[in-house]
Amino acid sequence: MDIDRDKRSASQAPLLSTGIDIECIDRFADLEQDPGHPMPFVFTEQEIAHARGLADPRQGLCASFCCKEALFKALGEPYEFTDCELLWHTDRQSASPTLSPELMARYRIDQVHAKIQPNPLDHRELVVAVVLLRSGS
Repeated sequence: MDIDRDKRSASQAPLLSTGIDIECIDRFADLEQDPGHPMPFVFTEQEIAHARGLADPRQGLCASFCCKEALFKALGEPYEFTDCELLWHTDRQSASPTLSPELMARYRIDQVHAKIQPNPLDHRELVVAVVLLRSGS
């Protein structure tokens, strides 16, 4: 992941904070098979439907969760995970999570940039997420 290049290509708005997280995709295998709504306090209905439409739903759930955890670290305090929605596409590494207007206003966030990288290491499938929070105010 070239974070420096991503920062340069992002808006010139001041960087508020960053967060990073890494998760093992296998951790989401049971959620993929749940016919209901797994973890409704974490994933939105749209995230679940989107992930189930992917060739490997575990990747979509893992990328979404990883992004939410990286955002938590960038904010430095708890927030409602359903206030951050990520519909990840396997053909792209950059993603634009959607934050609720309340969350954007509370932290004075103007832009959110996420870099999602599936990364096979040690024979495990991992996802790494880096979140950059920017504000022009």
